[in-house]
Amino acid sequence: MPHFPEKADRVHRVPASVFERFREKMKEKGSDLVRLHIGDTYLHPRYSLPISDTFMQKTPYFNRYCNTFGVERFRRVLRNKLQEDNGFSLAEDNILTTNGATNALSASVLSLMNPGEEILVLTPCWPFFPGMVKMADARVVEVPFYTELYQDPDLAIEAYLQKYLTSRTVALYLNTPNNPSGKVLNRKQLQQLADFVKKNKLWIISDEAYDGLVFDQLRMDDERKILRVEVSRTLTNAEELLGKIVSKTDTITQQEVTKVEKVLAQTWRTMFIIWLVTSLVYAILAYEIIMAARQQIKAIEDSNIELEAMADELKKSEERLRRLSSDLFTVQENERRRISMELHDELGQAMAALKRPLMVSWRSLNSANRSKTRSRDPDASPARTILT
Repeated sequence: MPHFPEKADRVHRVPASVFERFREKMKEKGSDLVRLHIGDTYLHPRYSLPISDTFMQKTPYFNRYCNTFGVERFRRVLRNKLQEDNGFSLAEDNILTTNGATNALSASVLSLMNPGEEILVLTPCWPFFPGMVKMADARVVEVPFYTELYQDPDLAIEAYLQKYLTSRTVALYLNTPNNPSGKVLNRKQLQQLADFVKKNKLWIISDEAYDGLVFDQLRMDDERKILRVEVSRTLTNAEELLGKIVSKTDTITQQEVTKVEKVLAQTWRTMFIIWLVTSLVYAILAYEIIMAARQQIKAIEDSNIELEAMADELKKSEERLRRLSSDLFTVQENERRRISMELHDELGQAMAALKRPLMVSWRSLNSANRSKTRSRDPDASPARTILT
């Protein structure tokens, strides 16, 4: 459901400030107006500040609120830069200075996309951008693009992108010169992209953080785009993070800036709550893991103590078995000797008891033999038989 030139529903749900209807009258008063409704200050701090006297003299009201669109002189410089380098002829009111490029992209996504809507993200892309889309509850449709152009410079871009288009597509994210591939789109390729978004009534979020690296004045003059330029990257000053949102349409008004700021404030509060809850959950999980690990370590230590006790008991049992085996051997030897002696005595007694009857039988046998001999030979002398 493309909705160019309409903005996201959340922008319309945020009520404007009660002072918005007096904005034109307040502009007429100029510097004579005392703006009590924003809690501004007109007094210098009573304590010393690490600021040079030269700056203090040139900027006497440095501690007052500036225009929420950005410092007027800075926006004039940006307007001239965009006109000379990018071919944009626009008013200063079409330039919104943001707190860094990330803020500019986040505000663009939140202002243009409803939950569930889709954006074609030409990849490879800056990895933070898909996260911004997800924070808006929208959906990223990744389109392999820049590396495809390296392989096929004459790619039919409109037909190629049409394959990824659905009824829920509302925007396209473009980054040229591209990070990280380094691809710079030529005029023909840019024109095909412009024709595609015009035909399908899509917003373009054009991320031109590296436009200062293009030396042949390539431009895409299409009013259906939100142009984001990261000034600090172009000027090689990464510490002074500046960004801006530019549009040739009436996309940016003071009322809508207030709405976007409120939406961003709600989003950051939600992110903080999510971060806090996630941190607590991780802390609880870490505590549970540590306690479980300690219990495991204690169980292992207890098991080691039990194993050592069992080993000691096993050694004692082995020593008792050794002594018992020695005692048993001694008992067996003594018993063997006792049995041998008993057998020897009993055998001696049995032999002695058997000897007497044998002597009697032997004598009787000898006497019988002598009697027989005499009966055969009466003259024979009696034989002397010695029984031993």
